[in-house]
Amino acid sequence: MRYYKNIFIDGGYSDIEKTKETILKGKEVFNAYIIYVDPKGRDLFEIAASTHVFKSSNADKDYGIIAVSRGWSAARKMMALLIEEWLTEHDDLKGMKEYYNSRCV
Repeated sequence: MRYYKNIFIDGGYSDIEKTKETILKGKEVFNAYIIYVDPKGRDLFEIAASTHVFKSSNADKDYGIIAVSRGWSAARKMMALLIEEWLTEHDDLKGMKEYYNSRCV
């Protein structure tokens, strides 16, 4: 797993820093949904529960985790905001996946 330098954590958590620390350790957070880039995947981003992302069978995946949201619908909204923000400075989505992927370490 790799992590975006300025990982986004939505405001639905009472202790954002603790949530961030837990995620950065590769541990599950209850009702946390991860937005990540899969360099081998064809989609722009993926959304999955932290219980799925941090399964031992995914430990060797090269996922680039860029955001964490509390709940599925919040994750979809956050992904939409990321795309909207990108489009304020770009004409299309070309290069967005590569941008975030290259900034995950």
